[in-house]
Amino acid sequence: MDCSSKATLRAYVVLCLTQANNAIHTFIEEVESSASLSSLKNALCSSDDLSSAMQFLIATIIFFSLIFGHIEVESPGPFRGRSNPNTKSVDYDGTNPLTGAGQFPCKGYHIAAMADPTGEGKPTALWRQGAPAAIKLTKGGLHSGGSCQASLSYDGKIFTVIYSMQGNCPTSDMAFTVPADAPVGPVIGSWSWFNKSGNREMYQNCFSAIIEAATGTVPPAIPFSQRPPMLVANLGGTCKTADMVDVRFPNPGPDVTGTGDDNSLIGDCGAAAPVTPVAPSPRPADHEAPEGLEPFETPAKSELVPFTSKPTRSVPPLASQLSVSFSFSSIPIPVDDQVPGNLPAPTRSPTSAVIVPVVPTPSPTSTSAVAVPVVPGKSTPVPSSAAPKPTGGAPSGGISTDGSCGGTKGKTCASPNCCSQRGWCGTSAGHCGTGCQAQFGVCLGGRAKFRRHTSEVSR
Repeated sequence: MDCSSKATLRAYVVLCLTQANNAIHTFIEEVESSASLSSLKNALCSSDDLSSAMQFLIATIIFFSLIFGHIEVESPGPFRGRSNPNTKSVDYDGTNPLTGAGQFPCKGYHIAAMADPTGEGKPTALWRQGAPAAIKLTKGGLHSGGSCQASLSYDGKIFTVIYSMQGNCPTSDMAFTVPADAPVGPVIGSWSWFNKSGNREMYQNCFSAIIEAATGTVPPAIPFSQRPPMLVANLGGTCKTADMVDVRFPNPGPDVTGTGDDNSLIGDCGAAAPVTPVAPSPRPADHEAPEGLEPFETPAKSELVPFTSKPTRSVPPLASQLSVSFSFSSIPIPVDDQVPGNLPAPTRSPTSAVIVPVVPTPSPTSTSAVAVPVVPGKSTPVPSSAAPKPTGGAPSGGISTDGSCGGTKGKTCASPNCCSQRGWCGTSAGHCGTGCQAQFGVCLGGRAKFRRHTSEVSR
C-alpha cells in the first residue's frame, strides 16, 4: 500500500469505512491535525509483509480508539479512575459521558468514595489559594474539541465555576489559577466537557481535593460566592448544545479563555452575563503528585483551617506546615435540591452526601469557626461561634443504624464508634476529641468503646 500522501490515506480509510461517513470525517480531521500522522502511516504501510486484511484491521483499531475512546481526567486522579491510587473498583468506562440526569453529578461516584471509612475519598490534589493549578487529560477521541469548565463543590450538589475554556478543549490540558478567596478545606473538584462534534453529550469527571490557605493574596473583584454554577446540558432537560460549534457558556465566570460560537445553546440554559476574558494561566509544575499529600496522613493533632471572613489566627504559609483532618457524613437531602432547574428529577433514592469538615476546638478561650458551604449567587453567612454541643441524658434510643447519635433521639453508637459533639458516630480525632458525648460511646486509647449510663471519658 502506497502511503506517500495524506490524500491516499484519506481515500483508503473512506473506502474501508464507507458506511460510517460522519465518523470518518472526524477521523481524518484528527489524524491530519495530529503529530502522529507519520507513526500512523508507518504502522499501516512500513512492512511489505502486511496483508491488506491486516492493514485494514490496524486502521480499524486506530479508528475506533480515536473516535470512540473519548477522554477522561488523568490528574488529579478521579473517583474510580485508573490513575487514582485510592480506587478500589476501577470504572473502565470512565471516559463515557453522563447518561442522564440521574448520573449528575459525578455519576454518583463521589457519594460512596467520601463515605468510605478506609479512604477511597482521600484527596488526590492539594491546591493553594491564588496559586496555579491544572487538570491533565488523557488522550482519546477529541470530537473536534469543544468547551469545558473546572468547578468546585463544598456540598456535593452545587458546583461553582473557577475556570471556563470556550473552544480548544480538550486539545490542551486546563491550566488556571485557584481563586484567592476559595474556601479552605476538603472539596470536590470537577471537569466537565461539551464536545463539538458527535452526539450531543455531557462529560464529567470528579475528584477529591484540598484547598490550602494562603497569606498576602489580593481579594478578587468577584468574590467566590458570586461565581456562577457550572453549565448542565444534554441530560434530558431544557438545555441542549448545538452541533459542530464551540459552546459559549451563558455565564463563564471571571476566569475564562476563548469566546465560543454564536447560537451554541438551545433552550433554557440560564441568563448570560458579560465577562471580560483573561489570559490563560501558565501551566504549573506537577505539584499534585501524591507525595504532596503527605500532611494528610497524620491527623493525630491536626485541625482544619476554618473559612471565616476575618481570620482569628495566623495561617501556615506552606503546604508542609499545614495538617488537616476531615470526615464526610451522609445527610438526607431532598432530591429537588440536587439537580439544576433545567433537569428532570432523578429517580434514585432521595439521599446524597454532604461534606462536613470536622473543626476541632483549639482551647476553651478561642473561638472556632464552622466551615460554611458556598452557594453561588448568594452571600455566604459566617457564624460567630462554633455550633452548640448536643445534649442528652443516658442512652434511650437503642443502637444507631443511620450514623446519628445523642441529642433528643438518644441513640448510641455501635462499637467501635463514639458520638461526636455534633451527634455523629465515628472513630476519627474529631469524633473522639473535645466534645465527645461519653454517654453515647467514648474513646479509649485511640479507639472507641461503648459505655452505658456514664459521661466519663477514658483516654
